[in-house]
This record gives sequence, structure tokens and C-alpha cells, in this order.
Amino acid sequence: DGELVKMEIVGQHLVLDQIKCILVTCNDVTDREAYLNNLKQSELKLKSATTIAKLGYWSVDPIDLSFVCSDEFYKIWGIKWIQHVGQPINGPDGNYTKLEGTVQDITDLKSTQLQIEKTNEEKNNILESIGDAFISVDHNWTVTYWNSVAEKVLMVEKDDIMGKNLWN
Repeated sequence: DGELVKMEIVGQHLVLDQIKCILVTCNDVTDREAYLNNLKQSELKLKSATTIAKLGYWSVDPIDLSFVCSDEFYKIWGIKWIQHVGQPINGPDGNYTKLEGTVQDITDLKSTQLQIEKTNEEKNNILESIGDAFISVDHNWTVTYWNSVAEKVLMVEKDDIMGKNLWN
């Protein structure tokens, strides 16, 4: 029908009834090539996603202790704050066959958490240094802050009131 197809052509020398011949076979590999191209595209997308997410993969075989990991694993491991998650993988017989998991660079998240902790500590230092009783409640009247002067003036320990409704 005139459609172009990809072919795999293989030739083999042989002797048939004392005559030297060449046996040539042709196979249409168009579908296989398309499948392999799609697989390569998927692999490139996955690699891009793991790079963007700063996510690496690893696997350990418990029998021969072989270790397999992605390129991103090496970029992450040992140089930053990381989150490490793993799980055992069971075979069809229910027995443990390998351990696999991910490692993710969470440096930005950890830096943000540390900054929040520092800011909260500075706020607490300010609120504890004032000479007045200071309390804070949310929209449900749940106590969210109670300084040491409030403990003395109102005669209620901070640990006994924090997270509880002020009116109860």
C-alpha cells in the first residue's frame, strides 16, 4: 500500500544441495521501534520528574546484597537534608525478595522549618520578656499561647491550659 515500514534484514550463508546460497529474512519492526521510542520518551519524562523533584531510587537484593540506584540518588546522598523511605518487596511466594525505596532532597523544606522555629523562638522570647500577662486564643477560644506572667497572675500553669478552651 506504499506505507513505509522499518525492517530488520538478516542474511546467512549456507550450502543447500552443494549449492552456496544466502538465506535472507526480513521482519517488520515498525511496531517494535514505535514501542521502544515510547519507552524512551517515558524514561526521559521519569528522569526529568525525578530531577525536578530531587528524588532518587534505590534497591537492595538481600541474597547477593547487590545495590542498584538512580543517578539522582548519587546527586542527593550525603550532601543535603534528605527524606529516606523504603519498603520490603515480596515475591509471588510471599517471601521477601528485595528492599527498595526512595531518597528525596528536602533541604528547602528543612530550611523553611528551621526559619519558622527561629521566628517562633524569637516571638516567644519577646512575649516572655514583657511584664504583662499575655495569652492568645484562636477563633474557638482555644489557648494558643500563655506566657509565664499569665501563669503567675491567673494562677494557671501553661501546661494545664495550652490547647484547651479558655472558658472551660
